[in-house]
Amino acid sequence: MTFVILPLELDAALRRQEEVGKRMIEKMEFLSIIGPKDQLDRVTEKYLGKYEIQLENTVGELKNLKNIVPNSESNPYREWIGKAQEAATIVTGPSRGTGQAEKKQTGSGMSPQEAVEIIQRADRLMEESRQQKTKLETELKKKQSLLEAVRPYLELHFELSRILHFKYVRFRFGRLPVSYYQRLKDYLQEDDCTIFEKCRVDESYVWGIYFVPASEAKKADAIYASMHFERIFLPNEYEGTPEEAYQKLSREIEELAHKIQAPVCDSLMGKGAFSGEDPLYTGMLGMHGTKTSNLGVSQCDLLIVLGARFSDRVTGNAKTFAKQAKILQLDVDAAEINKNVIV
Repeated sequence: MTFVILPLELDAALRRQEEVGKRMIEKMEFLSIIGPKDQLDRVTEKYLGKYEIQLENTVGELKNLKNIVPNSESNPYREWIGKAQEAATIVTGPSRGTGQAEKKQTGSGMSPQEAVEIIQRADRLMEESRQQKTKLETELKKKQSLLEAVRPYLELHFELSRILHFKYVRFRFGRLPVSYYQRLKDYLQEDDCTIFEKCRVDESYVWGIYFVPASEAKKADAIYASMHFERIFLPNEYEGTPEEAYQKLSREIEELAHKIQAPVCDSLMGKGAFSGEDPLYTGMLGMHGTKTSNLGVSQCDLLIVLGARFSDRVTGNAKTFAKQAKILQLDVDAAEINKNVIV
């Protein structure tokens, strides 16, 4: 911002110019004060108070004159100063980065152009790092989604890739309510055209896979649907048995977490999905969890949640849980999304 202080004589000269048609403006000199607007009064009082001066609106006085325009150009280095402060914050932390960057703006012994070139190179490197981090985070989310999808079928000791390529036998991964499982067993005793392989049981569901000849698929699908069987689709990206695929994905997730330096916590039901001896592991979350995990979740800007249901023992007040974070919730059960915590 530029401030222009006009001597008192200039005001009279401008008025006389209208009367006598003389360009007295050519004989005048302008005093420019460049600096923060909130300091104008202090500078005026301290350094110009002893003179008879009158502050005028420069643009208003000179708008009818040719070849005189207001100077509205902002600091040409403002953008690069901001980028330098951002880089300093990343290196030194938010509490000290900005102050140190401001101190080094003067007395560095380099020209502004040299400083801009250095900042431009640093900015390009930072942008490349951001893009690489985004790519890794996307890959991590994909691996975590695959891990969560295969978790219920760890008891299935058969290669997934072979199941997914059956030609004459149809298969369906999924789950059904515990209350309907006994009815299914009674039905299977009377009908031998389908086989149900139980894999996992919790308080609400029985997880498994059923096989049926292609010619009997429609009939079997109708029977299972009547027992509230919910299909789960597994992508064709697994190698080996579910247990082998699970172990491989766990290792890959661990490697990706290290690349982006993302801390990892878990709930009681998620124990074992991530090594408790890993330096990035912060412990359990919630009322029985660690201070590190709870503080990390409350202050993070991105929270990736795999198969967790946001119980009150984990969230406390659901309305204030991870309030600063964008939450990405991955779950094989669509009913769990936005159930207790809105994501």
